[in-house]
Amino acid sequence: MSEQIGTPVRDLQTPVLLIDLDVMEKNLKRMVSFFRDSSVNLRPHSKTHKSPFIASKQIEMGASGICCQKVSEAEIMTQGGIENILISSEIVSSAKIERVSSLSKKCDLMLVVDHVKGAEFLSDVMEKNQTEIGVLVDIDVGQGRCGVRTVDEAVALGRRIDKLPSITLRGFQAYNGKAQHIEGFNQRRKEYLTSIALMEESVYEFEKNGLNTEIRTGGGTGTWNWDLDSNVLNEVQAGSYLFMDAHYKSIGGKEGELYEDFDASLFVLATIISFPEDKKFIID
Repeated sequence: MSEQIGTPVRDLQTPVLLIDLDVMEKNLKRMVSFFRDSSVNLRPHSKTHKSPFIASKQIEMGASGICCQKVSEAEIMTQGGIENILISSEIVSSAKIERVSSLSKKCDLMLVVDHVKGAEFLSDVMEKNQTEIGVLVDIDVGQGRCGVRTVDEAVALGRRIDKLPSITLRGFQAYNGKAQHIEGFNQRRKEYLTSIALMEESVYEFEKNGLNTEIRTGGGTGTWNWDLDSNVLNEVQAGSYLFMDAHYKSIGGKEGELYEDFDASLFVLATIISFPEDKKFIID
């Protein structure tokens, strides 16, 4: 569809996906500026855009690397020249771990694990293929999906990883996606303070047991300000800030009912093809 670049909006064939580049650039610059003079790195989640071009732009502006959700996304990012990648979801199938092993030879790659069997399997494959990879213990701090459920489990897993060949413990992931979309600034903050308390306990217990806390990653667009102020995480995985969406705008900000830290830059342009009755429109 490159032939449509530069076409006046009224002449575009709809439906069509539009990006307001000025707003996207503003969002990029604003998020980077929040972290520039802090001890916290920005590691944007690329599942928002899935574009090596945009990921490169984020890194050029100051991001330490990117997150991917899937092996296929990480492969495309590596092909596009991205060298620092965290796959933020557990990988357990044999075929995909073989692909991870191959990818680890081409970039600085990290994986998350939440079970000793997954760590042992990963170690076996990496050792067989004579390569190494960094590993983060995935800790559930309120999301209710992947991740060990207690700090004791996290420590036990971390200690086991430390003893396995070809994988290196680099810290932990503590992401609470559920907290990102809680409506109401104070309600969202209250929920997230519980997550922060679990993160603080994790750092304390990891260090007490001699475990690496070099990488402490998590957080997102809905909680970035507390991620920054907590002094617990040293990486924030914000992704949605780039494009934003209608629900994010409705979750509320510090000053009112609208979340206005970032603006919507991604839209779908459609044509109304029929207007059968009042307040009812049919689009293409």
